[in-house]
Amino acid sequence: MIGDNKFSIQHKEVEQVDCLYLRGYLDAHTAPVLETAITNIIGKGQNKILVNFRELDYISSAGLGVFMAFIEDVRDSGGDIKLADMKPKVFSVFDLLGFPVLFDIEKEEITAMNKFQRGEGFKPFGIQKNAGIVGEGSKPSQ
Repeated sequence: MIGDNKFSIQHKEVEQVDCLYLRGYLDAHTAPVLETAITNIIGKGQNKILVNFRELDYISSAGLGVFMAFIEDVRDSGGDIKLADMKPKVFSVFDLLGFPVLFDIEKEEITAMNKFQRGEGFKPFGIQKNAGIVGEGSKPSQ
């Protein structure tokens, strides 16, 4: 996908969790697409959102801003936005800006899904080491 700046989102609901699968480049031009997708989910009264980054090749600060715009409202309604399956270069942008202390960033989607199923919310001061959680300046292994 090198040189291709297209962006797309696939959406599916799994066990009362809305899963968004991002692909391509998330920047100022494509961020409104993600914003609309999350707005639609919240508009349906849903508050458990899992975002899979496996196919996302690039994210800009505008893309990061979309997550910041929604996280407080989602958590206030008893839900969360969990992020998973980031490529190392995408994770490095999140890490550089301190997102691992603000968001639940998981190495694998299944870990994030299991946390939703167990009703586990994000614990910003309870980052666990060696539990598959990407954070504290580490890079996800491939």
